[in-house]
Amino acid sequence: MSDSQGVLAHVINLDRARDRLAHMATSLERLEVAHRRQPACTPQQVHLASAALGLRFGARLRPLERACFLSHAGAWQQIATGSAHWGLVLEDDAILARDAAEGIRFAARASDAELVRMETLGNTSPRIRLRPDVRGRGEAAGFALHRLLGRTIAAGAYMLHRQAAGRLLEELRGMAEISLAVDEYLFLDPAICPLRQQHLWPAVSIQSNVLAGVPRAELPPAWALAGLPLFASCMRHEEEAPERKFKVRKSVGHSLRRWLTGHGRRPCPLSPAGPLLLPAGMGEAPPATMPARLASNDPDRQPAAHPRDV
Repeated sequence: MSDSQGVLAHVINLDRARDRLAHMATSLERLEVAHRRQPACTPQQVHLASAALGLRFGARLRPLERACFLSHAGAWQQIATGSAHWGLVLEDDAILARDAAEGIRFAARASDAELVRMETLGNTSPRIRLRPDVRGRGEAAGFALHRLLGRTIAAGAYMLHRQAAGRLLEELRGMAEISLAVDEYLFLDPAICPLRQQHLWPAVSIQSNVLAGVPRAELPPAWALAGLPLFASCMRHEEEAPERKFKVRKSVGHSLRRWLTGHGRRPCPLSPAGPLLLPAGMGEAPPATMPARLASNDPDRQPAAHPRDV
């Protein structure tokens, strides 16, 4: 895939996490997706990196969260000034599905959004409308693009349009201070991030630590049989990331709004095609058949689990 016409992947990677970089490079080469390494910012580099990008952070964010935000913002800068129409931003612990190339090409070709989420968190993933904006055909049969709704965290895999990347940086530079972590800024609330957002159905990426925490019974068979590896290195090395809890006001009104917004929506599943490549020499899972992928991915083929919008 030519980066001048389609997608260029930006892999956020710490200098010493060579195992992760090797895993991502091998995965993207197999998918024939052009890629580059985006050096991850460390807490010690926050001051210089903030000044270089013209960003200011509030006291709420810990140094590690600032460094993570700056790592992503550095990738956005490269996307905004590059020749590829889309940037695929990947944290280096992403486990990509066997059919990720088809999903990436489909999203790049068919999406009218500016930000496309490519990953899932299992049953804690954000809810999306069940009626897709567009369905894939041909090699992308079984994929669809849905409007992203509701709150979520994690920014391990997403596609960002070149023009939107520039606008995003301009908005951030105009803020007195940034008080949200990067995933909160992008996906916590549609009212926060100014970009039009979609979600690829099914998701073609899951972070290694998330995969390890999903019960086997909730995984597609090809993923459950592949094992649950973790990388030896870790992005969050200087300090433990703070646990983030969202306080929800308990009231009759809240319960009613939650029921209304949840009706006709569900979390986005993981591609049943199985993992392309597992880290640390864990091998590969057998591929799912095309009929199985179509049956698992097409919302219309699962009417009981996919109630229509009302």
